[in-house]
Amino acid sequence: MATTTDLGGYTPTAHVNINQPSAAAPPTRTAEPIIPTYQRPPADPAPAPAAEPVHHIGPPANRDQAMAELQRQLEQMRVELESSRSETAAKEAELDTARLAKLRAESGNRSTQHAPTTGQQDLQRNRAIAASGGPARWNQLPLSDRLAAQGLPPASEQTVAEVKQFFGRGSSGAAANGLHARDPRKYAYYRTVAKESKLI
Repeated sequence: MATTTDLGGYTPTAHVNINQPSAAAPPTRTAEPIIPTYQRPPADPAPAPAAEPVHHIGPPANRDQAMAELQRQLEQMRVELESSRSETAAKEAELDTARLAKLRAESGNRSTQHAPTTGQQDLQRNRAIAASGGPARWNQLPLSDRLAAQGLPPASEQTVAEVKQFFGRGSSGAAANGLHARDPRKYAYYRTVAKESKLI
């Protein structure tokens, strides 16, 4: 049989053990480790473009001297070029004179009893043109030189006017035939003059 002890009005309370965790206390959380983040260091700024070198021409006095020297050289080159051209022209003139003299010597200003045929005239003219240096040089010669190269005497203005009556625009074919029948040598000479005068 249980006995009751009188504690004089004091009621004992329940004994609590502080070493035991309370059922109602929340569980403690462990601290998560802090992972350090890596940051890339800032890139170096792009280098500034290199400045182009500055070429100094020099003081104004040096530039003036250089320009004067250049002008002097150009003037000297121009004088030498003109001298060379003059020498070339003189040599060409001497060559033309020698060629004409040779043609005159070969032809000998001969006059035959029989007038040359048109074929013989053309052949002799072609040889004279070739000996003079070609058609371009031949056309630059005066009429008297072209006639002399073919062994013929020079033609005066009066002779050229008479030739136009037998050859060229407005001439008479009957008159030309009559001249050929009367004087074949004169006809051959007039024909050559007409050809060199661009009448035919």
